[in-house]
Amino acid sequence: MRPLLPALFLLLVSGLQADGVADLKAALARLPGSTPLKGTLTVNRWNKNGEGKEAVELSGQASAWVEDGPLGLRVMWDRALLSKFGQEGRATRKDPDAKTPTTMGLNALTPRLVADRINAAEAVAGELEHANFQGEKAETWNGRPARLLSFDLTTGGLNKQTRKYVKEFTGTVQIWIDEAGVPLATSTKASVKGRFFLVASFSQEREESYTYQKVGDRLVCVKSEFSSSGSGAGEKQRLRDTSSFTIQ
Repeated sequence: MRPLLPALFLLLVSGLQADGVADLKAALARLPGSTPLKGTLTVNRWNKNGEGKEAVELSGQASAWVEDGPLGLRVMWDRALLSKFGQEGRATRKDPDAKTPTTMGLNALTPRLVADRINAAEAVAGELEHANFQGEKAETWNGRPARLLSFDLTTGGLNKQTRKYVKEFTGTVQIWIDEAGVPLATSTKASVKGRFFLVASFSQEREESYTYQKVGDRLVCVKSEFSSSGSGAGEKQRLRDTSSFTIQ
């Protein structure tokens, strides 16, 4: 019977090592985001409202220099960008339908987006709060060994007012982690259908993907893509946001 003991021990050890969720949560706890960081954050936004000839399609871009350190978070825009922003403001006062790509880009570059990109561990942890673990398997990610964790989302991530009108909801999250449990990338898909006051129905589908890089004790989102499409009250809308963070 002795030969079975080492085999049993190996099975127990491999079972412990395969607990990717525990490894992920432990890794996130080790990434509070105190390491100083500098870099350029660029955001692109595209939006389409309506269909056919009456559809209104808009796009924009903006970049900012971001620094986070002992003195806090600083976000800076260059003078050329601010000059374009001012020109667009004057243009819309004369023509409310004037194109404003710089303004649109700056509207997408919110404090919440900046915080989520430079301290992504908190954003990943937040996603887990409303997700049920489904499984784990070995995979490769960008040519390197990885573990893929799969989750189903719950409606807990929706605010109470929205949940009142939701009739159908499905959502999944996939998280690729390295051998230490550090996130490499995430992919989220969700679909919502419902009805307001038994009169107007609505639906929305969204997809998100994020790529991460570890910098000291900080998890940085170096690339993101977000897309959504929805309809309600006879209107249709599509939105696509992308962002990239270039670390200096």
